[in-house]
Amino acid sequence: MNNIFTSFKVWSVGGIIVLIIGALSVIAIAVIIERYVYYSKLSKRIEDLFIKIKGLLLDKSYEDLLTLLENNITLPISKILYTGIQQAPYVEEHELRQIIEDEGIRQSYYMKKRLFLLSTIATISPLLGLLGTVTGMIQSFYIIGNAGANPGNLASGIAGALLTTAAGLLVAIPAIIFYNILVNKNKLMVIGLEERVGQLFKYIKGIPETGKE
Repeated sequence: MNNIFTSFKVWSVGGIIVLIIGALSVIAIAVIIERYVYYSKLSKRIEDLFIKIKGLLLDKSYEDLLTLLENNITLPISKILYTGIQQAPYVEEHELRQIIEDEGIRQSYYMKKRLFLLSTIATISPLLGLLGTVTGMIQSFYIIGNAGANPGNLASGIAGALLTTAAGLLVAIPAIIFYNILVNKNKLMVIGLEERVGQLFKYIKGIPETGKE
């Protein structure tokens, strides 16, 4: 208990900036966990859906295919293919390819959702730490300038300045590492998605006008 209290007391010297950096660390952890879970589940769901979609296209069960896509419209592959199937009877092949590519770009953007938070936290955390260092050093110089300065207060100001820098770096470094890992996972998923849509394109371009009663 003594150690916990001492640790809290040490970090509290950093003041409000350390608290802000601490809050950013909680947000970063939440984003990392949420994106890991999202990408893991999404990868499996896309693979399972791809198999079903290909089977329905081969069977030319277009009505059932539309129903399947509508029921899974939140998945990127569903939205891309649904957009393509809706336009297939009315446009030329090169136009259809462009429509599908445009929708794929939109979906890849949505798949990166929340990663910008991680990137922002990785960028501003060390800057906040630097701000804390500057303000802490300013306070220390004021203490030095006071003829009756207490050495303990001077040490406290310097400690606060150094702690904010350390806190900022402790948050920023893992945030950068996990951001790059997650961006790479997203890129691999987008590449996989493009490959699957490319495999299905030859079946989509020949779909006649399809609608439900």
